[in-house]
Amino acid sequence: VKRDVAALACTSDWIAYFSDDHMPAPDFGVNLRQLTNPEFEPDSAYPEYSDVYVPTRVASQPGHVGERLNMGESEHYCGGHAGVFRKAVIERFPWSAGPHHREWDKLNSYRHQEAGVRYVWTDRLTVIDVEPGASPWM
Repeated sequence: VKRDVAALACTSDWIAYFSDDHMPAPDFGVNLRQLTNPEFEPDSAYPEYSDVYVPTRVASQPGHVGERLNMGESEHYCGGHAGVFRKAVIERFPWSAGPHHREWDKLNSYRHQEAGVRYVWTDRLTVIDVEPGASPWM
């Protein structure tokens, strides 16, 4: 519900969210502007049009800095830790209208994609899991 209320107040065409103890990498904003800018000329790895960008997720713990964590790419979903959505997607599919299930992120992603929402997993955007002392990395 909090995400839906925030989306209603948003004036941007894009909404980035970071849940629990995740933060954007220092270059996140610059890279996001490039990906979502209509004048950006993408190469073959970054399609021109996307509705959802799923960032790379890495750990940031002593001895684990930069270790890649699951964000759902292998199963074609956006992990609930972070994501960048066109506001129109959230308006069409409010978070609170999605499944109330422990795998809500996976189920919501599949619902979006079945309706034609395009997801792109990208290394151009990175989020950092900064949960103190967490393990194991999954």
